[in-house]
This record gives sequence, C-alpha cells and structure tokens, in this order.
Amino acid sequence: MSFLKEEKGAKPRHPVFEGLTDNQLVAVYNSGQVRTMKAGETLFAAGTADTSTYLVLKGTVEIWQDNDYVLSTFKDDSFIASNYAQLNGQRTVSAVAFNQVSVFELSDATISKLSDQVQAICFRNLFLLTRQHNDASDKPWLKMTRANAALTAQLKKLLQ
Repeated sequence: MSFLKEEKGAKPRHPVFEGLTDNQLVAVYNSGQVRTMKAGETLFAAGTADTSTYLVLKGTVEIWQDNDYVLSTFKDDSFIASNYAQLNGQRTVSAVAFNQVSVFELSDATISKLSDQVQAICFRNLFLLTRQHNDASDKPWLKMTRANAALTAQLKKLLQ
C-alpha cells in the first residue's frame, strides 16, 4: 500500500488524504510515522496521555474498556481521533491490535505544523468520516454489543 500514489492494483489512499496534492501528501507523510503491530500489541493504554490521531491502514484495532470487554473496533480506512475516549488529558480505554495492524500516527503538535490548507482538508475529511461512523452507530449490532458489554460487566461483579 502506498501513501504517496495509487499503484496499479493497490488500495487507494486513506480517505483522510483525499483531496491532497502529491506534495501536500508528502508533507503529511513526513510529519507522521507508520507503526506496524502484531496481534495483542497495545497502541495506547488507558490512563496514558496520548494526543495522536491514528489512521488505520490495515488490520483491526480493538478498543478495550477496563480490559474486560471490547467496546468498539476500528478497521481499514477508519481512524481513532486524538480526543477519542479522553478525560483530563488521558485515554480512558486501551487500543489493542486484534491482528497484524498498520497505523499512521499523527500527533496534534505535528498536525498543527502543517499548512492551513492541508489541515483544513484533513479535518474536513475526518469530520465526514466521523459523521459516517456516527450514522452507523444506530445499527442493531451496536446496540447488541453495548448490551453484551453491560451483561459481561454485571457477570464479572457477580463472580467476584
């Protein structure tokens, strides 16, 4: 997979980069870092200060609540925003690779150093992706996942 250009037969750019010129994309690419993780590795842990946005390039990242149950998952072409699950500057959940995962990490400080035009394009795309994600959150599977998580938490309390 290439960030910089679409190669024949290759997957297109991450949706956050849509609308950027090649030069702008190079600037973004040079500002962040690609992280590859094996299944079970932690992207960030609950209780840590983390101001990065993670673009999921390949694989699945699970969001764990209290290491008890999976609250959400992020897959190819999705992202975990820097303000996702934050309270008083710390993450309230952990993000763990479900399988081999590649993410592109951009810290808030790094993003703020990009040109205003690049920031505007990326933030617009992040907003649109967030809306798509929120529109999907009323789906029955999500309600079932939340109910399952609540039951798991109750069961844990009963077993203690």
